[in-house]
Amino acid sequence: MARGLLAPYGLQVDTAASGREAVELVKNNSYGLIFMDHMMPEMDGIETAAAIRKMEGHAQTPIVALTANALRGMREYYLEQGFEDYLSKPISPEALDAIINKWLNNPSPLSLEIEARRLDKLNHYRAAFQMSKTSSGLEIDAEYYGRFTALVESFDKLPDDLQADKALLVEAGRSEDAQKILAMLPAFCENLAAMHRRKADNGGAEGETVGLLLRRLKKAMQDGDAAASKNILAELRAKSLSPRERELYLKLYDLRMAGNAEKALETLENYVGGLEDD
Repeated sequence: MARGLLAPYGLQVDTAASGREAVELVKNNSYGLIFMDHMMPEMDGIETAAAIRKMEGHAQTPIVALTANALRGMREYYLEQGFEDYLSKPISPEALDAIINKWLNNPSPLSLEIEARRLDKLNHYRAAFQMSKTSSGLEIDAEYYGRFTALVESFDKLPDDLQADKALLVEAGRSEDAQKILAMLPAFCENLAAMHRRKADNGGAEGETVGLLLRRLKKAMQDGDAAASKNILAELRAKSLSPRERELYLKLYDLRMAGNAEKALETLENYVGGLEDD
């Protein structure tokens, strides 16, 4: 089952039938991420994770607990036992997406098919909430709100404005505020769909991040390379920028046009320094 869930990511996957077998695999291999079942023969997941932590070179390997126990407080319990994260069974594709992207330093690009499926689900919720407003035959219960909230939470690496909308939708889901969800969800879906289309146009990736472009721009400005600075600014203009990033771009563009390279570099260094502090 684990192999099947991980297949769309194009990752190398090894599986172990027991805690002792898992320890032997880790002794002989280098892993970027370990999913650890709690209940296993010979050694349970907590014992196995502790054994791996004592092995040279594996003190920082992220280990994610897998468990059928979804009681409140279990995530905190596993974190206290030395796990980096927690995933409850049955494993949802949305939750797995979030874990893969969070803990792998260089993850394979998310399958466009998986992302499209998540967008389809979100649009399904959009239609359901709209129907609940006009049809007395459709009632949305607490479990439905919970599934909707989990799906919205699974969308990550969003621009600042969409991240803010996501937080408001999560809050609305938790408080079961259908009116607020209906007011915000259509635009949120459309913005996510636009991001997905850009990924499809780029072969499944967004390309270089805004943060990396800004650091390249800083280096070009420090080197006095006007041509490279101009080209990087053009790349930034084509990006989907957050309001804060758009404001920075306009300032840099105006200062460059005014020939004030020193002030432009100072402005950029302050901004990039803030990113590094964050």
